[in-house]
Amino acid sequence: QAGIRQLCQPHGSSRSVAPAAPRHADAMLCAPPMCQPATHFLGCFSLRTGAAVALTADAIYGLALVILHSLLLGEVKEPASERARLVAAEGEAAVAAAEAEERRLMRESLRWKTGLPEDANDQPTNWFIQLVDLDIGFGHQLLGLPDQTNEVCGLIYGVAVTIVSLYVLQAVMNGGAGLSKTARWFMSFAHFQILFYVFISLVKLPKLCNPIQKEYLTHLYMECTVLWAVYIERISIIIAAFSFGTWIFSSFSFVLTFGHADAGALDKPHFEKALENPAQGAGAGAGGAYQ
Repeated sequence: QAGIRQLCQPHGSSRSVAPAAPRHADAMLCAPPMCQPATHFLGCFSLRTGAAVALTADAIYGLALVILHSLLLGEVKEPASERARLVAAEGEAAVAAAEAEERRLMRESLRWKTGLPEDANDQPTNWFIQLVDLDIGFGHQLLGLPDQTNEVCGLIYGVAVTIVSLYVLQAVMNGGAGLSKTARWFMSFAHFQILFYVFISLVKLPKLCNPIQKEYLTHLYMECTVLWAVYIERISIIIAAFSFGTWIFSSFSFVLTFGHADAGALDKPHFEKALENPAQGAGAGAGGAYQ
């Protein structure tokens, strides 16, 4: 549409003179969700506060990944089928037997059957750890990899998320000349986290009932269709929370890039007035309202 323009400053560029303020109807984020940027966080808090909250939540998410996968590596008991699959790599006869067992399971449709209440104590982890594992865990037996490999990947990913989030959080709180560039980099990383979470969730679905619930999440016994419904509902809530945090941080990055590269220009009333009053904002932009 001709009346909509995306206000994106080229990466790495800087301006000594503040650009003209955008019209409220035309100001659009140049990255997903491709909508108007927020001007406040939860109505009465500044975008800087919102960005700090989003980064803190992301750091907690990364720390939860680290703790969860550390516990799973130390406590989860591998089922006999998984141990047999690992041993199968040592001989062709064992490989053939494992494949035959796999075909038998498919014929009997056991992949869509969950565990029973009497199986709840087959794993040493409690119900809460298993619930968190269902939501954000990288296991089990995904992408044809051994379960231990899945858990190590989740652990490394959690460490990376925690370090990046804490680094950007201190940059947001302390400010500095490179804050706008750092914010743009993290905005890309935040979108990657959403896409990666969706990917892991989709990979889990075919194995959600068996072997994931039946062999590993033994306390979460329920019918397979109910488990699917609960799982889809929970990941939808998590994706919505991720998206909201990303929108707030993207708005923060947008204000830094559009207004001025200096963090001192953020959260001044001129930007809010420019969005709410296009005529006043246009005049203020020429006079250095974003300085």
